[in-house]
Amino acid sequence: MVLEDCYMNWFLTYRVKVDKIWKVTIKEEENETIIHLRIEEEEDFILVDVHIIIRLKEKKVKLIMEDGNNMIIEERPIEKGLG
Repeated sequence: MVLEDCYMNWFLTYRVKVDKIWKVTIKEEENETIIHLRIEEEEDFILVDVHIIIRLKEKKVKLIMEDGNNMIIEERPIEKGLG
């Protein structure tokens, strides 16, 4: 399923351009929320698995982005957002 909405054509941490979102999974735990996205970047023809871990008590967001060959991990304050 491809989600066609306002989330297309934005960038995650200025590195990955989101052209299509293929899959969304949200898992809520006691101290954190984990969002898993499978996105497509058409320019480089790659699928990227993105895990967004939101820790409200620590007020931090952790991004883990994998495309099969590479992995990028970034952690930042919630106030900075994902872009």
